[in-house]
Amino acid sequence: MDGRRGLVGLQAWLQGRGEGVRQLSRRLSQRAALALTLVVLLLSGTLADLGTFGVGVARAAQAQGMGQGMGQGGDHPTNRFDPQSQTTSVPPKRPKAQPGTEKPHKPIHIGRPTSGSMATGTLALHPDQPGTFLGSDGRLEVDVPAGAVTTEEVGAAGGALQLRIAQVNPASGSSNGGVISFGTYLIQVVDKHGVLVGHGLHPPVTVKLHTLPATTRPASPTPQ
Repeated sequence: MDGRRGLVGLQAWLQGRGEGVRQLSRRLSQRAALALTLVVLLLSGTLADLGTFGVGVARAAQAQGMGQGMGQGGDHPTNRFDPQSQTTSVPPKRPKAQPGTEKPHKPIHIGRPTSGSMATGTLALHPDQPGTFLGSDGRLEVDVPAGAVTTEEVGAAGGALQLRIAQVNPASGSSNGGVISFGTYLIQVVDKHGVLVGHGLHPPVTVKLHTLPATTRPASPTPQ
């Protein structure tokens, strides 16, 4: 009986030892696989860096060799900056101008009207008679009816009253504003000495502006 129990115990001990060996083997296998993975990763990064460095060194050596070959009789010269290249100004060549056909002469002054084309004029005023004024250029016409002034006003003015008519600004036009001025005129009542009086005319006057001068304007029909 004792011998059988000893065999059974030895068998159980051997089974326990076998299980421990198998567990130890699995642990070692896992650790070995982890170590191998780390080694592969490290080697991959190192080889990539070495490859990049090697490509850069090869390109630098190739560029240096090309520069030396071009500088020593290659197809193209080395592109180097020359501070004295193309630094001298060259005057442009222009053909000599041919003389014109116009003979030398003094400058021609282009006259521009500043005071208008009509000269200042007067029209005598009478209490019982109408009057008509026509400008020297034939453009402005002023009709004064009878009764424009009274006998008392004529006597207070020294025996005579007259209408003084002057053009103060000439005609002018505009190219973009659309406004055209035919001139500016000033009409005043003065005495026989040309002094401005303190009253105007009683009835209104009729003012006409002829766009054509009197020489080209058609004649008015004769009243029947």
